[in-house]
Amino acid sequence: MIFQKPLFKEVFLTLILVAILHKIALVLFLYWTVDWFDILMHGLGGLSLGFLFLFIFYTSGFSNLDQSHFFYVFFITIGSVLIVGLIWELWEVFVGLTDVLKDQLDTISDIVMDMVGATLSFLYFKLKILKSNNNVE
Repeated sequence: MIFQKPLFKEVFLTLILVAILHKIALVLFLYWTVDWFDILMHGLGGLSLGFLFLFIFYTSGFSNLDQSHFFYVFFITIGSVLIVGLIWELWEVFVGLTDVLKDQLDTISDIVMDMVGATLSFLYFKLKILKSNNNVE
């Protein structure tokens, strides 16, 4: 059953955490009043998306990609989260939440935090999931 697959719990819990924090942030205007909150959310978003892509590509059974090629696993995870992060940043521009000329540092820090979260999800996958499956020596 899919609920018992590795990383399902991590995907579920981090996505719920991001959704709850996002709802609280909207109600309390935290994105506009707490400077670091957006950075935290991008880090958690990268973490949860990293878990989601690792789950889909490597532990769910939906795909049969080889887990033993660490560089491929890393680049698929990072690349997938990067694509979503870039799409998110473009969405912010198109809906008027970001000014391309004035908010370059914010956009860069958002993408960096997405990548930090994705990297943490990969490290968790490598250290916890693969080691428990005896795939890592």
